[in-house]
Amino acid sequence: MEKVSAETTVAALLKAHPGMMDWLIAYNPRFEALRNPLLRNTIGRVATLRQAAAVAGVEVADLVEAVRHKLGPGGGQDGLVDAGVAGGDASDGGAHDREALKGILKDLHAGIPMEEIQVRFNKLAMRLDGAQIARLEQELVQEGMPIQEIQRLCDVHARLLGGATPHPVGGTALHPVGGATPHPVGGATPHLPGEHGPAGSPHRVQGRPVLPPGHPGHTLMAENEALELAARQLEELAAGLGAPVSAVGQESVRKDISQALERLATIEIHYARKENQFFPYLERHGITAPPQVMWAVHDEIRGKLKGTRQAFSTGDAGKFVAELAACIHAIREMFFKEERIFIPLCLGQFTEEEWGEIRRGEGEIGYALVGEVPEWVPGVEKTRAGQVGQVGQVGQVGLDALDLRTGALTLPQVTMMLTHLPVDITFVDENDEVRFYSDTRERVFPRSPGVIGRKVQNCHPPKSLHVVNEILGAFRRGEKDVAEFWIQMQGKFLYIRYLAVRDPLGKYRGCLEVMQDVTRIRGLEGQRRLLQWEEGEGNG
Repeated sequence: MEKVSAETTVAALLKAHPGMMDWLIAYNPRFEALRNPLLRNTIGRVATLRQAAAVAGVEVADLVEAVRHKLGPGGGQDGLVDAGVAGGDASDGGAHDREALKGILKDLHAGIPMEEIQVRFNKLAMRLDGAQIARLEQELVQEGMPIQEIQRLCDVHARLLGGATPHPVGGTALHPVGGATPHPVGGATPHLPGEHGPAGSPHRVQGRPVLPPGHPGHTLMAENEALELAARQLEELAAGLGAPVSAVGQESVRKDISQALERLATIEIHYARKENQFFPYLERHGITAPPQVMWAVHDEIRGKLKGTRQAFSTGDAGKFVAELAACIHAIREMFFKEERIFIPLCLGQFTEEEWGEIRRGEGEIGYALVGEVPEWVPGVEKTRAGQVGQVGQVGQVGLDALDLRTGALTLPQVTMMLTHLPVDITFVDENDEVRFYSDTRERVFPRSPGVIGRKVQNCHPPKSLHVVNEILGAFRRGEKDVAEFWIQMQGKFLYIRYLAVRDPLGKYRGCLEVMQDVTRIRGLEGQRRLLQWEEGEGNG
């Protein structure tokens, strides 16, 4: 390997030369965070000397030269081991580590003091990185352990990293009330892993990854800061209700709380982007349990947010304050898990090309409270200028007609037809993999290109997985051909049909989901036999 350079990772340097840790800390006290083994195995696996120099406030050339000088002749050229970013294999821990995790969960059930549990988990985590722990958790799920149990283990993991603990509405130890406005997306000040941001800065937790503006991981953290501001505003408004709390009755107060609640509710976009953009790529790397666990927590937070809004609508201030406290606490814990566990795990798995794909698909879902997100092109694509944006341009396909048995259409015509259907359709093949979704204005639930090739079971929250499998099983066995549902959501009446797709010989070839907003249709009466466009009707 070439000698130490600005692009050498901290992990590679310390793996080849463990004694360099003490030297780095002596060189700059801000490197003290390297003593934390969890940080070394997460952030340190992807952080380069260039990034470390930036957040430590030193010139990268000076740091690299000092490291080379310390290593002596060759500047570390001999013996420097590439620690990589892919994370270790769970087999490194083997069956012993898996049994250790099982024992921890068993003792959690038995009521063993958390302090004792934490010590045991700490010892395990010191020799395993985030990816290895994730794979061990996944093996436990594959052996039949419920997602809820793995979720408890994730809470222990978060506590190890210094996660938030319950605090009343009005502030937490991690997020005190007041302080500076966070840096907007595109202008975040980098901080060394393990270092707090500016004094009083909301949501600057220790060990946040340092990423460039526009990077999908950076955007998640920027959204967390904006959502934290919305949460603080709600806390301040709730505190103004008095003690004992009075009814939420004043019109001005109701308006302010309602607006703040709507801002906090945009967290749904944040979670939808994780579920549709990040989770599929983790699954492609064989990591399926952590996304399932995190999705379950998303649903819990959605439920808490719904309860908060319902309490507000009834005017019961006491219940509103209690629901709000539980909701914000859960949201803040997820902030922490994202920045200290989830994003580092993704950084250790995804390639630059994959990050680029995630970035290009983000616009399909949207963003929460951060406005326009800066452009970001991964380094691997900067040398392929002109290629970005060419994928998926149906106009590049030849205009030869496709024989569709009842007609012949060009591929562009087929594409236009599908995007103009007044329904939202998704096709899943016989292997339960998503192969197509219609990019139409009628789409009800978020979709993005990351879903293509994903197992449909992973596209649904864990609580509804048994229903998905029951439908597909009945279709595959030839017992049923249709499954219907109708639900009411956000003022809409949705009609959902699942249709078994079979070839001319009757063999099961997949499932077609057709979803339609039938709110207006259900209200139709009488007849309309003549052309009549009412105001606003028939517009594109």
